[in-house]
Amino acid sequence: MLESYSKNVRVFHVPFNYRGFTEKLLKQAITGIKNKDYSGILYLAPTHNKISESLKVFHSLVGGAYIPPEMMTIKNLAKKLYLLYGNKNIISKPIIPVIISSLTGQSIGFASMVSNFIDEIKQYRPGKDLGEIQNELINIFSKLNIPEEVSKRAINAITILKKYQKALLENNLKDENDLLVECPELISTYKYRHKTLIIDHFYEITPVEKLILKNLIENSEETVIAIPSEDNFTSITGTLNNFLINNFKSDLETLQTEKSSRNVVFHPFPGIDEEVEGIARNIKNIYISGKYKMLDKITVAFPKLSPYYSIVQRTFKRYGIPCTFLLSKPTGNTKPFLDLFAMLESIEDDYPRLYFSQFLTSPYFKKIPLSFKEWLPRISLNSGLIKGKNSWLNLKNLCDSRYDNDMQIPSEFEQELKHIFNKLIPLESIKKSGTYSEISNALMNIVDNLEFSFEDHGIKEQLSNVLKEFSLMDAFPQNCTNETGLRRFIEDLRYILNMSEIQTEGSGVHVTELFDLRSSSPEYLYIGGLKDGDIPSMPDIDHILPDSARKELGFVDMKRYLYSQKFIFHRLLEASVNLSLSYPAMEGDKFFLPSPFLPWKAEVIESIPGILNKEEELLYKGRTPLSNFIKEIHTVKNRLLDKYFSETSFISVTSIDQYRTCPRKFFVEKLLGLEPLEAKEYEIEGLLLGIIIHQIMEKLISKSFKDYEELKKNAEIIIEELLKNQLLDQYWKNFVKDSFISLLPEIYEIESKLAKEGYSFMRAEPKVEGEVLSGIKLRGKIDRIDKKADSVELIDYKTGSVQLNRSEIINKGATLQLFLYAALMKSLGFKINRVGLYSLKDTKITWIPGKTDIKEGRILEDYIKIGLQYLEKTVLQMRKGDFTANPLNEQTCRMCSEKPYCPYIQTS
Repeated sequence: MLESYSKNVRVFHVPFNYRGFTEKLLKQAITGIKNKDYSGILYLAPTHNKISESLKVFHSLVGGAYIPPEMMTIKNLAKKLYLLYGNKNIISKPIIPVIISSLTGQSIGFASMVSNFIDEIKQYRPGKDLGEIQNELINIFSKLNIPEEVSKRAINAITILKKYQKALLENNLKDENDLLVECPELISTYKYRHKTLIIDHFYEITPVEKLILKNLIENSEETVIAIPSEDNFTSITGTLNNFLINNFKSDLETLQTEKSSRNVVFHPFPGIDEEVEGIARNIKNIYISGKYKMLDKITVAFPKLSPYYSIVQRTFKRYGIPCTFLLSKPTGNTKPFLDLFAMLESIEDDYPRLYFSQFLTSPYFKKIPLSFKEWLPRISLNSGLIKGKNSWLNLKNLCDSRYDNDMQIPSEFEQELKHIFNKLIPLESIKKSGTYSEISNALMNIVDNLEFSFEDHGIKEQLSNVLKEFSLMDAFPQNCTNETGLRRFIEDLRYILNMSEIQTEGSGVHVTELFDLRSSSPEYLYIGGLKDGDIPSMPDIDHILPDSARKELGFVDMKRYLYSQKFIFHRLLEASVNLSLSYPAMEGDKFFLPSPFLPWKAEVIESIPGILNKEEELLYKGRTPLSNFIKEIHTVKNRLLDKYFSETSFISVTSIDQYRTCPRKFFVEKLLGLEPLEAKEYEIEGLLLGIIIHQIMEKLISKSFKDYEELKKNAEIIIEELLKNQLLDQYWKNFVKDSFISLLPEIYEIESKLAKEGYSFMRAEPKVEGEVLSGIKLRGKIDRIDKKADSVELIDYKTGSVQLNRSEIINKGATLQLFLYAALMKSLGFKINRVGLYSLKDTKITWIPGKTDIKEGRILEDYIKIGLQYLEKTVLQMRKGDFTANPLNEQTCRMCSEKPYCPYIQTS
């Protein structure tokens, strides 16, 4: 048995706002060490960011030349020891689902779920017999009364795990979790010892990590452990504290510090772009003002980095702020690899124009002639080419037949194109049935021949490493249902590259994901994207283990997942010296709420004055500011006013809401008829889609049906008839039909519920008009009226999500349309029970009065009264010719075409 050193274990509970404790630990560890040989120190931290931060601290303490300590994460330690003492090949985590998919014939999505299950089993039941784990699962499912169809999925996953482990064993392979499982034995067997072991800012550890730490502590002369601690979060740090109490006699010291007096505020921004720009302006401002110039100690973090990656890159470059992304963009989404996939998709699908053009004009294949970049976009468009190798080789004739004028294609163009095709032939010839090894070798030859590279980012080496792992796939038994050849290869390669992220280092501002900072203490921290839904975020749905079973097994369940996010967020707030928080209030037409972690009523609008980039300087140098030419439209004397808004005219109900949204926008677009120029995209216009959907619903609901099958049959006949004469591509006709049919089960439920409540369809799109107030006549078209005995309900269809905010209706007069229709119907002698917005996107009806109204004692008559009050005020302004720029909600200004010339925006 291995002889243990005498133990000296000290544990420190470190308050969230106790800063600089890592520096104290490292300073104490090097005290008394001679000759600057610090190899006897092993420093462990939970994240790469914390390791990088601690390395800089250590270097600042020591300086000069020295033998460094070992500083790494537990996973890196396990990998290092196995590379030193193990005898099998290591496979990376991203390829595991590909292997499982190959073994089972299941989709990569299913294989990914099983891969996550395998990860947790190996980390929470390290070294345990799979038969015992299966029995444990069966007992838990029985205890919790979990249905058999659910428990079968977990038992099936265990069966796949057995098959997977057998395949690894037969091919002399280990995955990264196996390295963790073997690490404790390697520590003991090879006497991996250190004079000083520092375990810094871990707070939760898995069972396999407990075994590793136990052996490390037993083989170290002294151990110092720092655990972030706060009275409100003791349940989070409990696993680590209990592990230490149960295994070691340790000296515990709870550090004291003054309670934080920081007044936490956060800044709302209209959208993501404005938020990133606000962060950039703040950083630039503190730098040029001399307040803080150490950019490498400034960190910008987001709960989810992917939506912000390109925006930060673009905006920071515009403001001249150097930055480094500590987590790289998923490799498969980088521009060089997108062009590589364009090449692979071209070969697989007989060279379609868009993919092949993208490849031929790519700057990352250095041996592709420059003439392609100059000529190809024009040639491929003018030729009318769709796809096909022969069509590409016949480009000149295609162009000549399509246009009378000769495009004067360079004589060498066709020859060079033939040369490129010759390079691709080896891969093209095996695209139907090539093995992973054959396709990998052919791809590497093309990459070498065409010099695939991107500055000094090492993408070719990265691709080479992935393809070497791919070559291992041929050794695994292929399930007979698996698709072979280039198509499967592309899907698997794309999956692996999109799952691969590289830890990077560099100069300038550090940009990363929020939870990668979970043990760090940034000097300057900007946290953006703090919107509800992103923080706290829900865990991915586990389709194998129900949440109750996860809790019973000791895995991270939903409650702990959410609570851990709160712990990490609040620790970062306290641990950071300087702090700025923000969130985007809107994206497109979607509104967001701030994270519930943010303090209540602590919003502060931030505005950084000054000229902070070249673009702003150029605008400022203009002789006359644009704002000098921008005027309000206060009074308009126009025949249109008499025509549309006089006491004898019928005013459109929709015009009331449009005017209230913004009078100036209403005047420009509706009265003057000035619509913004837009680039036409390959999509159905929203207005046309709305008309089609309304027509479908009108005809569908007007016909009776006894069950879902009859409703579906009616819908198919109606849609076919309506779309037959529409000038739409067949693609869009199929899209509309498939999309609507997919909604029918929910529509059937809604209509069945209305029928049970006693309502039946009365009329669709009836035109109504009347004088609702003295001197104010309204006209409109109601989407749908249902009747019940002597009363009716009014329904308005929406193709988008329902936005019906009761407080905005009452306090601002927003979305009055339904209440004005109700007033019209009432003036015509009808009794109205309720009005509702029917969202076909969300497949639900939002009713007014609703449950909240009933609870608070509001009835429909109250809303009608409020609507008429706003109507009277609105019509008075219309008749005065007042079209002042005054949006009902500022968020609508973001997408407004009038924004550059609007006094509300430009002169405020």
